[in-house]
Amino acid sequence: MKAQTRGRPRADQPKLSRDQILDAALALLAETGLSALTMRSLGRRLGTDPMAAYHYFPDKDALLAAAAERSFSSLRLRMPATSDWRARLRALARAYLRTLHRSRELLLFVTEAGRVSAPFDEHFFSAIEPLGLSARDQRTCRDALVDLLHGVSLAGPGHDATPQLEVLFLGMRALA
Repeated sequence: MKAQTRGRPRADQPKLSRDQILDAALALLAETGLSALTMRSLGRRLGTDPMAAYHYFPDKDALLAAAAERSFSSLRLRMPATSDWRARLRALARAYLRTLHRSRELLLFVTEAGRVSAPFDEHFFSAIEPLGLSARDQRTCRDALVDLLHGVSLAGPGHDATPQLEVLFLGMRALA
């Protein structure tokens, strides 16, 4: 009998797709939380061998990163048609907070891993371009905004971040 490649689904198993795995992983995260999501629990949810997901994702972190990107894809929003960088960052902050509230368990993964989504970065760096900040200062400002938004998200829905955003914006303006 020929040895199988790690994670390759057996011929008698239902065919999986990357999207099915991500859907199941996001559902498990919402139902059971980050610590309970394992490749074994994912396999049970999908009705497949736990190793089948490895055909699509090299490890659990890669699966979670893809799940976070899927969840954060809603950040591909239309930014306000304005040159006011503060208005653009406020819109980005609101969209990011909505995403974090919907995907609370992914917030834990994102903050543990120090990750920020690509759509967030695209919007952020485009919005602050008029400030003319150095690359280092841009990253520092991005990290400060992300940390602020993560803290606001952990405080729970309904927390108004406007005063903190305005203070952060003053600091960003001072760097310019």
